[in-house]
Amino acid sequence: MVHKTASCGCCGIWVDHLKAAGFQVNVRDTDDMNPIKVRLGVPVGKASCHTAEIGGYVVEGHIPAEDLKRLLAERPVARGLVLPGMPAG
Repeated sequence: MVHKTASCGCCGIWVDHLKAAGFQVNVRDTDDMNPIKVRLGVPVGKASCHTAEIGGYVVEGHIPAEDLKRLLAERPVARGLVLPGMPAG
């Protein structure tokens, strides 16, 4: 599940990137991302423009699909991955 605001263009590009890599993606548009980030435990100062829940992990930011595949294959003891801010380029 990818949580994002309806007006975020780069979030849609990231969703397309995940789909192209073979992920099945559900998207939920919301007007206020803060309650979602708080509920999922995204650290203060590490927020990005969208938050995803993937395989029991929280994913914050534009994490490359290959890194998500590695996360899901290795299943480390972690809450998730964070790549704060906006993508470069």
